[in-house]
Amino acid sequence: MKKKYLFLFLIFFFLLKITVTAQTPPTGQAQTPQTSVEITNPLTSNTFDELLTKIITFLFWIAAPIASLMIIIAAFVLLTGGGDPKKVNQAKNMIIWALIGFIIIFLSLALINFLKAILGVQESTTFLENIKSLL
Repeated sequence: MKKKYLFLFLIFFFLLKITVTAQTPPTGQAQTPQTSVEITNPLTSNTFDELLTKIITFLFWIAAPIASLMIIIAAFVLLTGGGDPKKVNQAKNMIIWALIGFIIIFLSLALINFLKAILGVQESTTFLENIKSLL
C-alpha cells in the first residue's frame, strides 16, 4: 500500500516539476519583465444585480423543461400503473412536487425583482413585464 502512495507521489512530484520548469524561458533568451496582469471577467456581469438576474433566468429556463419532463414521466407511471394504488399515489406525488418545484423557481424571479425594487436597485416593474423580459 505504501508503495502505491510513493509511486503516486513521485509521479505527481515529477509532473509538478516539469510544469514549473516549463514556465522558464530557454537559456540565452532575454526575459521581459511583466509589469501588469489583466484578468478578464469570466461572468460577463459587472454588478451583483446582473449576476443574480442571469442565475435566476438560467434556473428558470432549466426548470421549465425538467418540470414538464417530470409531469410526462408521472403521467406514464400513472397510465402504466394498471390501477395499482401505489403507482397512482407515486404518480400523483410526482406531479405535485414537479409543480411545486416549478412554482418555487417561477416565484423566485418575482421575489428577486421585488427585493430589487424595495432596495432601489431597479425601478418598480410589474410581474408581467419581468416575465416578458425572460422571453
